[in-house]
Amino acid sequence: MTDIKIIGDPNPDRINRKYDPNLAHELNKQTEALIRKEKIKAKLEEKNKVPIPPTTKIDDSPISPIQNHSDFWTIPGVVYRDEIVTVDLFKYLLDGGNRKTQDEWILYSIEAKARGDFYTGDMPLHHASFTKAYKMSDSPIKEEIRKFIKNCMIEHYLATTTTLFYQPKALSLEDVIVHNIDMPDKYEIREYFTLPDEFVRDSYRPSNYEALLGSNNLEEIQNVYYWLTDNDPLLYRVNSILDKIIVAPAWYDSSDYCVKIGCRSNSPWYASLGLRITERDSIPF
Repeated sequence: MTDIKIIGDPNPDRINRKYDPNLAHELNKQTEALIRKEKIKAKLEEKNKVPIPPTTKIDDSPISPIQNHSDFWTIPGVVYRDEIVTVDLFKYLLDGGNRKTQDEWILYSIEAKARGDFYTGDMPLHHASFTKAYKMSDSPIKEEIRKFIKNCMIEHYLATTTTLFYQPKALSLEDVIVHNIDMPDKYEIREYFTLPDEFVRDSYRPSNYEALLGSNNLEEIQNVYYWLTDNDPLLYRVNSILDKIIVAPAWYDSSDYCVKIGCRSNSPWYASLGLRITERDSIPF
């Protein structure tokens, strides 16, 4: 290194300061490294920055889990007979809206199920599908379903594959509710059911609704049918025990003052909604 005398030094007699000719080069390298480090840090911060959402909404329409197809809706997550199932609901009445007896709808449904087509469901399948649609977030698709079912209930008695057998006095037995009657997946429930008609909101017999609809949640049942039809649901049934067995198909109908959950004969001819289970997943216990 070279001995230098520093100009402007307050002690001009001081000598032997050492000068390193590579010092400037090293300082420049350190400065360049620091600049590169800051640039890299800035790029990383920019890359990881969370974008600020636009102040103007592009589309605020709700997204429904119900799938809308050309001729049916798909309703996922329907709870039916201890399973979570996916149900397709046909956008038209079965068989062009023609009316049939319950026996005829049962034959129709056996053939339709065999080919994977839409069929008449039992009352619990109808109710479970209505309930799931009711619980979905509001959307145009949900409203389409509601209006369709409401109009069908107003214009027609709607068939199910549920039948009630009211037992005679002499037997003193529980009445028998048979779901999917005369079909391979038939099942039955015994329940004292011969009682006065009642609005669901006034009932204190949740077991009747568990046997008929598959649910004992009276408040929810009230809300589901009021949502569907703007009417209170009425359980319409045989009111007194007779001397013989009374056989009554179960059906739906909406009038000016109520929606009937029908459990006594009012008409031998019914139209039918079209339902179809496409997926099943057992509920773990």
